[in-house]
Amino acid sequence: MRWLLRWLVDDADRHVIENDLAELYEVRRCLDGDRAAARWLRRQRLVYPFHLLRDRIRTARADRSRTMAYLWRDILYSARSVQRTISPCGAKRSMSPSTRS
Repeated sequence: MRWLLRWLVDDADRHVIENDLAELYEVRRCLDGDRAAARWLRRQRLVYPFHLLRDRIRTARADRSRTMAYLWRDILYSARSVQRTISPCGAKRSMSPSTRS
């Protein structure tokens, strides 16, 4: 899965990730032993790219929903502006039966 990690992050970030994993591997090795630490490291290298991919998808969805929210707000403001511009100028409002004299 390192190819996926290479695809998702640039070299500098990948080196930081690898260094963090190496540090945590040493901690695991001291606490749990070599075999358990090696299993943990394999599992992390397998799963980590999917966590990054999930975060990218969440960010993309959040950006899209925020854009759509702004779009709908702009449409609403535009509709209000058009309504205010048209109403007083030429369109006569019909009077309701209760207000006629």
